[in-house]
Amino acid sequence: MNPAEISASRLPDRPCVDEVAVARDPLAAVRDLVLARRGWFADALASRCDSLETCNAASDMIDRAVALLYARANPCGDSAVLALGGYGRREMAPQSDVDLLFLVADGSGEAAGPIADSILYPFWNSGIDVGGATRTLDDCRQVMHSDVRALTAMMDARLVAGSAGLYDRFRGLIGDHFASPEQRARFVDCKIREHARRLERYGSSIYLAQPNLKEGEGGLREMHTLMWAARAAMPGSDGKEAMARYLGGAEPLARLYDCFRFMWSVRLALHLCEGSWNDRLADSVQDEVAKRLGFCALPGEQGSQRLLSRYYENAEGMHLACERAIEMIRREVHPVSRLSSLILRRRLRGGLVKTEHGTLRMEREPAAASCEEAIGLFAASGRTGLPVDPETRGALAAGRRWREGLSSGAASPALRDMFAKLDSLDSVLSQMRECGALDAAFPEMAALFHSAQRDGLHSYTVGVHSVKAVAEISALARSGGRHALSRTLAQVKRPAVLALAAFLHDIGKGRGGDHANKGAAIAAAIASRLGFDPVDCRDVEYLVRSHLLMSILAFKRDIRDPSLIERFAQSVSSAEMLAMLYLITYADLRAVGPSVWSEWKGGLLEELYSRTVRQMAAGEVSAVKRGREAERIVKSAMRRMGAGCDEGELRRFLKTLPERYLFSVEPESLAAHFMMSREMGDRPVSTVTREIAARGCTEFSVVTKDSPGLFAKIAGVLSANGANIIDAQLYTSTEGKAIDVLWVTDSLHGPFDDAERWSRIRSELAQAVSGERELAKIVGGRFRRRLMAWNAARSPVEVTVDNDVSAMHTVVEISADDRRGLLYTIADAIHELGLMIDLARITTHVDRVIDVFYIKGPDGRKIDSPEGIERIRRTLSDALAD
Repeated sequence: MNPAEISASRLPDRPCVDEVAVARDPLAAVRDLVLARRGWFADALASRCDSLETCNAASDMIDRAVALLYARANPCGDSAVLALGGYGRREMAPQSDVDLLFLVADGSGEAAGPIADSILYPFWNSGIDVGGATRTLDDCRQVMHSDVRALTAMMDARLVAGSAGLYDRFRGLIGDHFASPEQRARFVDCKIREHARRLERYGSSIYLAQPNLKEGEGGLREMHTLMWAARAAMPGSDGKEAMARYLGGAEPLARLYDCFRFMWSVRLALHLCEGSWNDRLADSVQDEVAKRLGFCALPGEQGSQRLLSRYYENAEGMHLACERAIEMIRREVHPVSRLSSLILRRRLRGGLVKTEHGTLRMEREPAAASCEEAIGLFAASGRTGLPVDPETRGALAAGRRWREGLSSGAASPALRDMFAKLDSLDSVLSQMRECGALDAAFPEMAALFHSAQRDGLHSYTVGVHSVKAVAEISALARSGGRHALSRTLAQVKRPAVLALAAFLHDIGKGRGGDHANKGAAIAAAIASRLGFDPVDCRDVEYLVRSHLLMSILAFKRDIRDPSLIERFAQSVSSAEMLAMLYLITYADLRAVGPSVWSEWKGGLLEELYSRTVRQMAAGEVSAVKRGREAERIVKSAMRRMGAGCDEGELRRFLKTLPERYLFSVEPESLAAHFMMSREMGDRPVSTVTREIAARGCTEFSVVTKDSPGLFAKIAGVLSANGANIIDAQLYTSTEGKAIDVLWVTDSLHGPFDDAERWSRIRSELAQAVSGERELAKIVGGRFRRRLMAWNAARSPVEVTVDNDVSAMHTVVEISADDRRGLLYTIADAIHELGLMIDLARITTHVDRVIDVFYIKGPDGRKIDSPEGIERIRRTLSDALAD
């Protein structure tokens, strides 16, 4: 049996509430039903029963209990109990709530109180989330006009017990309400706005790594929105009949319900796995849900990946069908007059028409279109800014003839030209993807649109992440020169090379590791197929192969090291290629997800780019040029200190420090460090803070006497007080003085500007440095509690040691799950090894941290013995696994 497919199995025998048991003890009877019902859900899911039939049957069980409780209450007068919302639609998951309406005839509202209590209490007692409202028909009429959400729930109302005549009168009110064209239009507009707000909250993308099954794009609520809008637009009609009309017939309706059934099977499994109400298919539960649905692991593919791939396929089908149908409904309830149609509708060149709705469509039938005509339509959409009409998109998606031409390469010139128009390329690619054109033109990318990335980092599938990377570049092109990177983009003379490389940068993923090198060869072949010249093909290949390079250098290496900048500059063939690599790196990071990009990372990338541009312009670094740069920095620092400072004294101060200090710190910070060093006197430590708003952080400088484990003490105090260290430069003078510069943020990744906590940090740091109190006693349980609050790591700690990156240092890279106190733990372990830290680079990706340390041995040299390197690996791994 295929996973998550509907079987011919009949539903398991249903637990049924007993009439005698209800009469004897209603609380116990309902509680027993609810417990038995949970096991029944699991049996039905394991048998691969139709998920909608399962939901319907589960609703029927509740119906019988409600009816028996209603009868037991011995109702008098004209009353009825109606099921609302999902219960009214007979869509019930194991943890769904029960929403009831106690409908009474006018003047008999007081009689409904005992009825409601007799039904609600047994469900509350059993742990079911149940709610009920008591209304008369007049109340319902008023609510329909004033509360669209309540009206929506009542549209799904179903009689469970009581007066059928009263229920019929209630249904008549709804029919009367939607007899008004104004009310139909108002309702449809409200549902469309409500859906848009929902997507803003839950993610306006189908391809999220942890999607919301109900509220997200392509989720169950999208189908419900279509149901409600269709029934409002065709009052009095059967819901499925109305939906079929706007979807284009019975066949597309059947396909839509297949998607709906699959989504419900996933939701049922999720509720059973979680044991509570939840609609977010979180990473932590995906494996268990996949197992319940029969998605077993295959070679090279986890069961959860197979589940997500099927989820994306069905969510995509549901979203596209519902979106088009809802647009058809919107047009029907807001008809364009014949006069307006004549004025707004006009023919365009290339056999295209601008419609009265502000969309583009073909003059001829889309099913008969050639691939050149279809690509011409998408290109015109990009050129004019008008979207392709939903009906045309639907017809193109259903057609095959034109897509066959795409795969044969007939439209390659048009595709190549399309990539050159950056400002609208993102919209064009998205529409092509919807119609199946992107999969046909780039079959190497097809599987990646449904390929989830379970790395705790990427929010989207590989393919959607790639389109979003293009969208970041498109946004730069549309900025009109207002963005900081606009000048960089202006240096790109071959925009099609940039855009194609950005689109294909991750095409090597899912092919067994080393995706950059594997993807480079594939990208070069695609570029050649599209008709790019050999030089452009070579450059696309280089950009894809090197798309991770600038991130590695900016976030893990010392970008103030002249030799590193020189080697990087030599690896890039031209200023234009450097600009394209920078833009792809920017777009790649921005497209990963909302928690990955930061102004600090942007600042590091910009600094790496600027230093490399200057290096490429100047050629080799000469002693004369380096001397000129040193003089510029010294003069700039002197200007900041004023006339009362002796330049000779400043130069003597600089001679005591490593040469890299002068070229790494800002002149403003250099001046502050000099003054702190000169005036600290007998104080154990001198500190100063400087907010760097442009990079979203605070610079914290510490001047004190150097001592073993100093950085661990600083890191411990900062971490215990809630400061997040994102970078650190550590210097020791020949006179034994330490100058440590750290950049920190608050919990929201902004400047750390809490004056009270800075005061406490300075006090505690002075105590720790002077030896007045041990660090553990200073921060006490406060630090230990924060450390203990960390949950056990999901991913293993990785420690690598590299002696080739730097001429002077051994570089240690540690990858671990993030937790408070992590940096302190690492720094303390390095101190226990007797090693010195000169530089620390801290990069956080959501919940994973990569810390890089430039270290030396006690003799000031690299650690190059195999025994020493192994000792570093073992000690750090043990410390972080403790």
